Formats: sequence, structure tokens, C-alpha cells
Amino acid sequence: MAENFDLSVEPVDEPRKAATGVDIILTATNTSVPVLNGDWLEEGVHITSIVSSNIGLVKGGFLHKKRRELDDETIRRAQVIVVCSKSQAVQDEQGDLFDPVQAKILSWDQVAELGSLLNGKAQGRISERQITLFKNNAGQGIADVALGALAFKKILERGAGQELPIEGGTED
Repeated sequence: MAENFDLSVEPVDEPRKAATGVDIILTATNTSVPVLNGDWLEEGVHITSIVSSNIGLVKGGFLHKKRRELDDETIRRAQVIVVCSKSQAVQDEQGDLFDPVQAKILSWDQVAELGSLLNGKAQGRISERQITLFKNNAGQGIADVALGALAFKKILERGAGQELPIEGGTED
């Protein structure tokens, strides 16, 4: 990655080091034990979590715990929480959100759906200091690519961000 994008890439030996001093944290695991500790979160960080539900395997007795990669403190500290589908989170009892709602750490009213955010019916980030969370709980990879391209375009239009050259690739 360092060669491809002329970036400093630094391996770390503990998760906290990967979660501090960054603008974006992406968790993409298959774990039943949270890998992100909310005490590590710095102001303004954005978290995207994409672990899926395994409730069928738990209810079937094949596994003992639901998948969950975010701890309760991460949920407490996130000031903007957006999901693809609230009904999917409830139906699948998705641990990262369903369990904190059951424990009264979070209410479903505090969770916005992506469609509502995109059409302006839900409030997004209003301060650079807010911690935001997108739980991609029902999306497809192509949607992530499309949303990422749109977000990047808007960032560049605002005069922020940095476009990285692609060596050996094409512009389109």
C-alpha cells in the first residue's frame, strides 16, 4: 500500500494503535468479541462497521455468541449513528446495535437510516468533533463503492481531501 499510494503504512502490534491518530476506522471482522474499544475514540473520528449477523447459528445452537465488533462505549460515544436498515438490525438481532438497545444504552430513535440521511430527513454530522458511526448492516459492496465515490467527490468539491495518483492505471 505504501508503494501504490505514496503513503506511510505502519503495522501495529495492538488494536489501540490502529484506532488512534486516524480520521476513519473500518472494522471488517467475523468476531463475537468487540475489537474496537470506545475509550480509544478521538473527537471527529468516523467508524464504519460491516460485521453481519449470525443469529441463526446462535439460535440453532451452533455458536454461543452473536457477532459483535463494537463495544458499548463506542455506541455510547457515537453522536451520529446510521444504518442501511433498522428493520434488518432488529430482525437479525445484530449485536452491535440490537444488544445496546436491549440494554437501554441506545434507542432506535437515535439510529438513522442511510436513505433518510441522504434525502435530508435525518441529521448527519454537524460538527467536525462529532464521532460518527455507519453500520453497513444490509448493504452490498457495490453500494459502498458508489457511496465512497460520491463522498470523495463532495470532499474534493469543498477543497478538502487529497486525490492520490494511480500508477499504471487509467483516470476513468
